[in-house]
Amino acid sequence: RNPYTQQWNGGYTWAMTSNAAIEVEYVHVLGLRESKERVINPKQVAAGGARWTDAPLRAAGLPLLGVVRMNEAVGRSRYDALNTSYRRRMTRHFSINTSYVLSRAVGYNGASAGFRNLPTDVNNIFAAHDFGPTPADETHRWVLSGIVELPGGVRFAPIMQLASARPYQA
Repeated sequence: RNPYTQQWNGGYTWAMTSNAAIEVEYVHVLGLRESKERVINPKQVAAGGARWTDAPLRAAGLPLLGVVRMNEAVGRSRYDALNTSYRRRMTRHFSINTSYVLSRAVGYNGASAGFRNLPTDVNNIFAAHDFGPTPADETHRWVLSGIVELPGGVRFAPIMQLASARPYQA
């Protein structure tokens, strides 16, 4: 099964003057059928660490298997963001843009759309303790940029961005 996303967004732009505009936008992305790796023959603590495949293989006189992993298209992730921006053309040769993003990216024990995200509990691949921020999650991001048109058709575009720290998982 191929992974896919359900996406929607909505926004509004207000042109305050012919040279200035404010935009507000909400973005939602739900990732479905992402790759997730499962151990299909985990060790059973109650059985002294034996795997469920051990007894039938031993009875058939075959060697025992180690861990057997299977990739499944069952993973999920989610991204939500509120974007605001302001654009202003100051003169014919200079414009300024600024934007702020308040966002949240969450998933189950790994990156959004990641490959082979392993659960920490092999018997519960969607355990609550595995759900949390992805490594790319930045709650706050602010960007300031401008465009300066220099003589001879040369454009100079400085950019400055500040962002909150990304989550850390021990």
